Amino acid sequence: MPIPQLAGQAFHSSELPYVFGDNYLLGSVPEAGLPLVGTMEGYWTRFAATGDPNGGSDPSWPPYAASSDTNINLDTTVTVDAGLEKDICNFWDDLVAKNPSIAGL
Repeated sequence: MPIPQLAGQAFHSSELPYVFGDNYLLGSVPEAGLPLVGTMEGYWTRFAATGDPNGGSDPSWPPYAASSDTNINLDTTVTVDAGLEKDICNFWDDLVAKNPSIAGL
C-alpha cells in the first residue's frame, strides 16, 4: 500500500521504485517517470558491476568534487547541475571551518 502523505516527496528509499520498477510500500512509478526506471537500473547495475555508474547511453554521472560542486539531477530528464542548495552548504562549510571540532576534525 503506497504511503499517500509522502507522494511527490524525496525521502530515504524513495528511489527504490525507480531502481526495481515497483515497490510494495511505495507504489508504482508514475507513467511520466517510466523512462527514469531504465536509467536508474542502468546506473545501479553498472555501479554494482564495475564501481562506476557511467556507460551506455545515459548521461554521465560525474564524481562529486567540492571544487566543481556538480550534482546529478535524476528526474524525468537527467541533468548535471552545480550549486545544489549552495547557501545551505556554504553555511555548514563556514561553520565547520570556524569550529572544526564539531565535525571531528
